[in-house]
Amino acid sequence: MQKIKNFSEQSGFSIRMLRYLEDMEILTPSRSEKNYRVYAEDLLPKALKIKELQDLGFQLREIKSLEKIPNT
Repeated sequence: MQKIKNFSEQSGFSIRMLRYLEDMEILTPSRSEKNYRVYAEDLLPKALKIKELQDLGFQLREIKSLEKIPNT
C-alpha cells in the first residue's frame, strides 16, 4: 500500500488528478484508519492503462464508460 504522493510519482499522475479520478470513480484507492488514501500495488497497472488511453486521445468520460480496464 502506498500513499498518494508515492503513487503519483510512480503513475505519472498529479495528486490533484488522482483525486479527480477517484471523484469520477475511475481509480478508487482504499482508505487508511486515519482516512488517508492508500493505493494497492495492483492499481498501478490500471493507472498506467488510463494514462495510455488518455495519450491515445480518449476522454475520461470515455475511459469511465469502459466496463473494466484490464490490469495488464
